[in-house]
Amino acid sequence: MKFLLNLIERCPDGTIKYRNPFSGTECWYTPGRRHRPVHTEGTSVPQLLKKVDVEGYCTFCPKNYFYTTPEKSRVINIENFLQIQRMLTANQIFAQPALFRRISNLFEIISIDYWKKNYSYSLTSQQIKMKENYLSSELGREHVRSLLEHITRRSSQQKARIEDSALYELADGFFGGAHDLILPQFHFRPDAVTDHDLYSTGEMTAFEHHIYTVLTIDALSDIYEQNRFVRFAGVYTNWRRDAGATLEHLHRQILGLDFWGYSIGRCVRQVSANPEVFNDYVNYLKNQHNLAICENDYAVAVADIGQPFSTVAVFSKSSGCRPFEHTHREVEGFSEILLSIHAALGSGEACNEEWYYPPRDSDCFFPWFVLIKWRKNRHAGIEGTTRLYIDTYRPEEIRDMMIDRLHLLRTSGKFNSLLIGKNGIREKRSLKYNSKKSS
Repeated sequence: MKFLLNLIERCPDGTIKYRNPFSGTECWYTPGRRHRPVHTEGTSVPQLLKKVDVEGYCTFCPKNYFYTTPEKSRVINIENFLQIQRMLTANQIFAQPALFRRISNLFEIISIDYWKKNYSYSLTSQQIKMKENYLSSELGREHVRSLLEHITRRSSQQKARIEDSALYELADGFFGGAHDLILPQFHFRPDAVTDHDLYSTGEMTAFEHHIYTVLTIDALSDIYEQNRFVRFAGVYTNWRRDAGATLEHLHRQILGLDFWGYSIGRCVRQVSANPEVFNDYVNYLKNQHNLAICENDYAVAVADIGQPFSTVAVFSKSSGCRPFEHTHREVEGFSEILLSIHAALGSGEACNEEWYYPPRDSDCFFPWFVLIKWRKNRHAGIEGTTRLYIDTYRPEEIRDMMIDRLHLLRTSGKFNSLLIGKNGIREKRSLKYNSKKSS
């Protein structure tokens, strides 16, 4: 277990150096750094929501379905029975409100042209059917036309109308792209009073967050199925503008890539050298350094070390390594732990959520895990040349803060089934990802 050596170094002056074995980054906690003066822009004055159209506040809100791309799928509630609907026409979109929607990103990071021109990619029969179904109505064609003309105006300032003859091919990105968004219905909390009372992940009920996660996994699996050139699809959330969000309406993003990425590649190399590396690491954080936050039979959350920002890591205990290889109950249990961390963090804090799991073209097994990064500190400029990051909170402080908040949430009847802090299961090999290899 050489990789566990020198991950934490404590200096006589109080500086603590943390190194993450998977990302390769190093983060220092330096005494007194958090007391430096930080100048921030003034925040806006809260506006009473009685003066605001809460269902049409932003592009992602329910009244503005036609400002976003055609839906690939949605979750609706029919007499307390949830259903995933696919291939809706433009005439059906407003028939019933969607609890969650899956749409393509209007401004893709990797466009459909990337896949077409570099891989000779073409839409699958299912995607073609979805496109033809949507464009079969005048309302559908006008919806797609308005979006394409909006993109054209943004990129070239041209105002020419897109004719039907060009519409069919130009619409491919909306139905066959590999960059999707998962949107909840609400922009604001149900009990919101002002426009600062945003609906964050932590505001969801356990049931809502489970459905949010299920639809995300469904979209993730579908991207792999529809585009065989995608080697890894990243799943991430940037909550609040300080974390990179353009709109402060909660959304998850799924982005198909033709490469693994640096961090995933390092995970594969680490687990190739030592198949139990993740169990060793979780045991190191949880049992040797007492950084456990909460746990159930399906996942464990710990304060992580050596990350660019204060981070909580949630590791799945399942023998399934990819999200779509988990059972329904395993996804539900993992979702509960993930939700508890967001709820403890609070809706006012900017954060990123990042999903990690084995690429589909890798024969190495490691657990599905999610990093929740608290965007509290600002980088100073030294990080690019040194890969050194400075944090103003120690992992022990993050652990204590999260545990205290979870206990507070428990007083209101939430997360009663979780094992919090030292009450967790003391098991050295709690992650079962490697059981697939030996079976």
